[in-house]
Amino acid sequence: MTYVSRPQFGFQWTPNPPWRIQLRRIVRALACIGGAAAMIAPMSAAQAQTAAVTPTPTPTPTPTATATNPADTQACKVAVTRLVSSRTAIRGTVERTGCEEPTILSAELRFERFGPDRVVKRAKRALRADGALNFAVRCTLRTRSFYVVVTDSDGNFAKSEPIRLRCGSTAGFDNRTGPGNTNGTGNGANNGSAGNGGSTGGSTGGSGNTGGAKAIGTAAEQEVIRLTNQHRQAAGCNPLTPDAALRTAALNHSKLMAQQNRMEHQLPGEPSFVERIKAAGFSPLSSAAENIAAGHPNAAAVVDAWMKSSGHRANILNCNLTHIGVGVAEGSGGKLFWTQNFARH
Repeated sequence: MTYVSRPQFGFQWTPNPPWRIQLRRIVRALACIGGAAAMIAPMSAAQAQTAAVTPTPTPTPTPTATATNPADTQACKVAVTRLVSSRTAIRGTVERTGCEEPTILSAELRFERFGPDRVVKRAKRALRADGALNFAVRCTLRTRSFYVVVTDSDGNFAKSEPIRLRCGSTAGFDNRTGPGNTNGTGNGANNGSAGNGGSTGGSTGGSGNTGGAKAIGTAAEQEVIRLTNQHRQAAGCNPLTPDAALRTAALNHSKLMAQQNRMEHQLPGEPSFVERIKAAGFSPLSSAAENIAAGHPNAAAVVDAWMKSSGHRANILNCNLTHIGVGVAEGSGGKLFWTQNFARH
C-alpha cells in the first residue's frame, strides 16, 4: 500500500499500482530460490567430505607371491660360513652365492678389544662368479672374541657374530655345505624353566637366508633341531629346515638373556620376537613362534621340558611352520639360556 500526501485532507490510502504488485512477486520468488539453495549447499558439502575420508579397500596380498619369485632366491650375496679353531689355528670360510659377474672376494679376521678392533688376517681371491675363500691364522691359548668381515667388489657385505676362541676350543660354527664339526657352549648344573611365545603373523621385504638341509649352529643347537624334528615326524609333521637368519635371531636373544640373567621373550628395550626375526633377514615372513628356556644342561633336557609344556609343545608340533633357528648362550655360573625361533615364508 502507499500513502499520498494531500494538504487539504492529510494522509490518504490509495491501492497499489499494478507494476508494484508484480515487483513484489518477483522479489518473493527470488527469496524462495535463495533459501532452497542455502538448504541444498550444506548437504552437498557433507557428501563430499564423507567421500574424502572413506578409505579405499586395499586388496589382501597373496602370502606366497614373493616366495615364488625366482629373482628373490637368486640374489647375489656373500656370507661367513665357517669360523672354528683347532689345536694350532683358527680357520674361516667365506662364500659368494647367486652371482654371475666376476669379483674380488675379500675377508678379514678380527678380534674385539678396547679401541679399534685388531685385524689378524686378510685374504683375497678373484672369482669368476660364485665361490669360496678359506683362510687360517695361528692361534694362542688366550681366549678372544673373533669375527669375520667379508666383502666383494660389487659392494656386498656380511659380518659374523663374535665368538670366543682360543687354541683347542670347541666353540664356533660351520655352515658350509656338509656337516658341521662344532660343539656346544658349556654345561649348566641347574634345573631350568621354560617359556613360549604364541604364533603370530607378519610380512616384510628384503632378502631371506635359508639354509636348506645343511648344518647351522653349534652341535648343541643342531641337536635341539634334530630332537625337535624327531617329535614333529612322530606327530605327522614335516621336518623343519634350519635357517641361518632364524639362528641369528635366536642366538642374539639368548645372549641378551644371559647377559641380563633374565628369561623373557621381550627384554627391556628389545623388540618383539617377530621384529627380531624380520631384522635378522628372514623374508618374507607369514607366521612365527618362539620357545625359550633357562638352566637346562643340554639339548635333550631342554627339548624334553618344552614337550612337557602345552604351549611349547604346540609350537614344536605346529605343522604350518617350516623353518627353525636355535641359539644357546652361557650366562654366569655356567647357566645356559635357550631360544627356538620358528617361522614360515
